[in-house]
Amino acid sequence: MIILLGVLDSVLVVGVKEVERFGDTLLLKGKISLDTSALDGLVDGVRRDHERTLLLLNRRFAYHVVKGDTLVLYSKEGFIVVVDPGHGGTDFGAVGVRGLAEKDVTLQVALRLVEELRWRGYRVVLTREEDRFVSLFERGELANALRGRYKVYVSLHCNFMSNSKAKGLETYILTLEKATDRRAAVLVENMPYVTSKEVKGIIGDLLQNVFLEDSRTLALFVHSNLKRYTTDRGVRQANFYVLRQIFFPSILVELGYLSNPYEANLLKDPSYQEALAKDIAEGIDKFFTWKFGQ
Repeated sequence: MIILLGVLDSVLVVGVKEVERFGDTLLLKGKISLDTSALDGLVDGVRRDHERTLLLLNRRFAYHVVKGDTLVLYSKEGFIVVVDPGHGGTDFGAVGVRGLAEKDVTLQVALRLVEELRWRGYRVVLTREEDRFVSLFERGELANALRGRYKVYVSLHCNFMSNSKAKGLETYILTLEKATDRRAAVLVENMPYVTSKEVKGIIGDLLQNVFLEDSRTLALFVHSNLKRYTTDRGVRQANFYVLRQIFFPSILVELGYLSNPYEANLLKDPSYQEALAKDIAEGIDKFFTWKFGQ
């Protein structure tokens, strides 16, 4: 028996005695009665052989969990990737060689990234889909309000430096600089005199700390794919305001230097933008496999 829960969020397969995975194939053993139509979107085919069932997984399959004699198949549509193209509208961001604006590069890469992620089966949300101004507060508010099994946030930016020879790509996660412990101590020592704003700030730090390790792992997977394109400036930590607003794993990718003529030419090239988008998507895929894959 199969019960479909939600819209391709998860599927239960009952009566399973044993499960083995070989690449993109799940081998199930047991007396299972399958309604194959319920598996549309998760598998490309089903093969039966006595008490063995082969499920041929497709790109929308996320991971599986065994609970007793029940196999739970999860779809990537249960996950949300928030793609945040930096700047926009009246906020041009950095303006580099030949007037190339950061807001334009980040939007073009973001649109390609969204297309790639949706092709892979993820639910994707953009903080802006066109050249318009969206405040950092609004971006965070939108992202935190989304409901899904698991969420990640990827903010896209470009660098600029007065030295036109500066180049390279770097990926950031938030640094709390031990703010959580320090501010929590202040809270305990000064109750009930702390303000509601201070309490919210401390709670925010505590929440950020929970997701910091996942943010670091997400950054490493994404950055390992991207660093081959240009000088590797590494995975770093910084107190970016936009990351402080996000209460789930989040990273910020600096795609290159608009002040460097060579990198600026690359960043405005649609084929280069497409390559960056595909490798960011691949890094996100690797993260979810690490986090949930079985």
